[in-house]
This record gives sequence, C-alpha cells and structure tokens, in this order.
Amino acid sequence: MSSAEVLYDVNLRVLPLEYLYARWQVRILHAGRASSEVWLHAQQMEFTDAQWHLLGPRGTLLGRWRVERDDLLGQPYLVLTMPEGEMQALVTRFRLTPSRAQRRLILYFQSGLEIELTHP
Repeated sequence: MSSAEVLYDVNLRVLPLEYLYARWQVRILHAGRASSEVWLHAQQMEFTDAQWHLLGPRGTLLGRWRVERDDLLGQPYLVLTMPEGEMQALVTRFRLTPSRAQRRLILYFQSGLEIELTHP
C-alpha cells in the first residue's frame, strides 16, 4: 500500500465542514431500529453546502443539514432536517488521505443505525 492510500484520522473537534461536501457510498454497519426502508437500502448520500440527499432503490430523502457539537467533549453531531422531522447522527470517526481524495466517515444514529460513508 502506498502512502497515498493510507487513511489518517481527523480530530473530530476541529473537523472542517468542507470535508463532508461530497457524494458518498453508503454501507450499513448495523441496522438498529431504522425508521425507513430508504435508509436500509441507501446507496449514496451527498452533502452540499446546505443540503443533503440520500439515494437508493427505495426512494430519496433530502433536506438541510448542520453540525452541532457536544458541549462537554466537542464531539460533532450531524443534524439532518427533512419534512418529517430531524435526525441526529454522532460522527464517530472521520478518516482521509493526505490529498483528501479518499475519505471515510462513520455515523451513529439514535435509532442504533450505524453507517459507513466512503468517498469516492
């Protein structure tokens, strides 16, 4: 494995939002009590400056997103807003290559759903 392929952990307390702007491949690590078949069969998730999209064969979800931080630890949460309400996901890990070409993000939702997002 060359050094260009090595993924490095990013300090989540200072995670720049721009690192999230991408189209990500979705892999379910743990289904938990996912509230929607769309989440369980999601294939891609995309974050832009203010919106997010979840794409899959069972439909599409879209809405706005923001990052909030835990007051005590500074741990980032993604707050995904959609017409049906809000969902929060704890960012448990973010890794990337030095060139930022490859990225990996782990999200843990309150429902127990855990997903891994990879780019590209």
